[in-house]
Amino acid sequence: MRWSIALLAVLFFSPACGGDDDGVDLSGDSPDEAADEIANATCERRVECGGWDFDIETDDNGDVTACTPVQDEVDHDSCVSEQRASYSEILECAMPSDDELGQLGDCINDLVAQDCVTEEDVQAFCDALLAGDDPPEPGDEEPASCDVLDTILEGCSGGV
Repeated sequence: MRWSIALLAVLFFSPACGGDDDGVDLSGDSPDEAADEIANATCERRVECGGWDFDIETDDNGDVTACTPVQDEVDHDSCVSEQRASYSEILECAMPSDDELGQLGDCINDLVAQDCVTEEDVQAFCDALLAGDDPPEPGDEEPASCDVLDTILEGCSGGV
């Protein structure tokens, strides 16, 4: 699995609208400082948005038989603690330059500016799955500013 996909998966499961008024600014940050800032912004987002996800049941053939929207309670401090370590590991591996940290900050800011995934979004996804469609998961849109992640995180392997 590529790191950018792993990082984006973590971020997309916490589509963000939080952070401070100035957004995330990672330029000049150490990996630990940047990880802390990213974790705080994305976890604030998860708390604000309510943590909507879905449970899927399948039959023996792998066909979806049930899909239910679920809202997970998000504890900010626990979220930050868990995410900080993952982001720190990614950033220590990648050793991004100051310019790349700025680009990563732009990506994070664009992600945290996206609309929250709502119960209605998840229900529409579930309805489409049950109708036999293959819809994209709610909140799975990647801002163009995140296209640089493949280059910035090249050479790092593993998962978050």
